[in-house]
Amino acid sequence: MFARGTWGELPTDKVDDLATALRPSIDAISACAGYAGVVALANRESGAVVVVTYWETEEEMQGSEQVAAGTRADVTARLPGMKVVDVDRMEIMLRERVATPRNNTAVRHTDLRIPPEKLDTLVGTLRDRWLPQAKQQHGFRACLVSINRANGHAVAASIWDSVADLDAAETALASVREEVRASIGPHSPPTVQRFESVLTEIKLPTPA
Repeated sequence: MFARGTWGELPTDKVDDLATALRPSIDAISACAGYAGVVALANRESGAVVVVTYWETEEEMQGSEQVAAGTRADVTARLPGMKVVDVDRMEIMLRERVATPRNNTAVRHTDLRIPPEKLDTLVGTLRDRWLPQAKQQHGFRACLVSINRANGHAVAASIWDSVADLDAAETALASVREEVRASIGPHSPPTVQRFESVLTEIKLPTPA
């Protein structure tokens, strides 16, 4: 699976308007082949936002680029003060879910840039060392790790029932996070942010 992420900034008093402003754009982009869902994250204190659309294949994601560019322009027009900071296309390398996707969850979003040759090591260490411990923590719902092999961009997102659960996991998982950092060697400090999921619409596989 693949993902196109849009990172932006929004006046904090407009955060509650984000989901409504996104609706016409979601209706448009969801008609594209391979569309698999959308998540919108917001930080009410900083105004930072992330909107991610999911795609079955890289080719289908690429095929939606023109529509996506138009929907980004539409959203910024509907939300005065909204600023797009970055857009990237990534492959989802790790996806673990133990609960049905929903709004109003707490998300820890780690964004880092490392040498591309270190990406597989990062993913492997997260999968083998961090994930088993994370799944044991109260309130764990899901995690996704996405990478761009061309530029060394990686995003790891863990989703929790509540901020209290996220707080507790921060402490419990501190040592294994250091293990992950050590596995990829020296690199620029990651950007770690906390978000609330204000819109979550994920297409789940149909039960057999």
